[in-house]
Amino acid sequence: MKIHNGERNYQCSQCDKFFSSNSILLTHMRIHTGARPYQCGECEKTFSQNSGLINHMRKHTMEKSYKCSDCHKPFSFKCDLTKHKMDHSGEKPHRCDQCDQNFSQYNIIVNHIKNQTGETLFKCSLCYKEFSVEGTFIKHMRVHTDEKPYICNQCDKTFSLKHHLLRHMMIHIDNKSYKYSQCDKDFLFDSELTTNMEGPHWR
Repeated sequence: MKIHNGERNYQCSQCDKFFSSNSILLTHMRIHTGARPYQCGECEKTFSQNSGLINHMRKHTMEKSYKCSDCHKPFSFKCDLTKHKMDHSGEKPHRCDQCDQNFSQYNIIVNHIKNQTGETLFKCSLCYKEFSVEGTFIKHMRVHTDEKPYICNQCDKTFSLKHHLLRHMMIHIDNKSYKYSQCDKDFLFDSELTTNMEGPHWR
């Protein structure tokens, strides 16, 4: 259904969200219909978006673009490399608020909390991963559904997480917010400015 709503003229008949093009609307509609037109030729797994299929194909092609700088072990996904590097660093960023024990991986602390509290967790019906927080569970489900509900109103690029959209939106801003007087560089984020300040200017 097409109605006038500024630049977003295409409305979903199921949830009343608006989109700027018919193609984006059709992609969104797959969330409601369950349509998964992109199929892997190796294992016949299906996906609602081509990007999901491309990401999945790494498992079959064994493309491992991410390499550990400590032991040179390769990984197909950046998240797997990040988890692996914690084995070298001993980092345990996940803390149980019940007993203050730290854990290196999220799935380990989830199981720990379940044992501590007997709490009913949110379980993914597709991969059986469990979550103690509903919001985290909802974000996880987008991995399977390829849902990207956050849309850039400048270029129509879509994102699964709101903070990814907010970071992306900065590329459309002409004036960068943070300037460093030592080298006259401009930065979009204060964290980037801080990293630059800790670089060669202080050596």
